[in-house]
Amino acid sequence: MENNANKNTHEKMALYIPVNIRTRFEFFDGFGFAELVPTLIITAVSGVIAFIVHLIAGGMITPMLIVLVNTATAVMCLAKGANNISIVDQIRHVIRFSREQQVYKYRYGDEWRDSR
Repeated sequence: MENNANKNTHEKMALYIPVNIRTRFEFFDGFGFAELVPTLIITAVSGVIAFIVHLIAGGMITPMLIVLVNTATAVMCLAKGANNISIVDQIRHVIRFSREQQVYKYRYGDEWRDSR
C-alpha cells in the first residue's frame, strides 16, 4: 500500500521538459537572425573586395569564389552546434580564458598543525 502511495506521489512530482523546442526563430539548426546579421555584413564586405578584385584582374571566377567562400565560412563559423556554441564563441572563450589568471601563488599551510 505504501509503495503505491510513493509511486503516485512520484508521478505527481515528475517534471516533463519538452525537447527540441526552439526559443527563437532559426533558418536551420543553430542559425537564426543573430547569426544572419554578421553573415550579411561579411558577405557585403567580401562583395566589395570581390568588386575591387574584378576591377583589377578583370575575371569573374575569382570574385565569385571570394564571395562564396567567405559567406560559407561565415555561416560555418557562426552556426551553433548541439552544445549551443559556435566556433566564434569557442574562440572568444579561449581568448578570455587566456587573459585570466593562470598561476595562483600561495603557500600551503596546515592551520591545525602549524599554530605558531
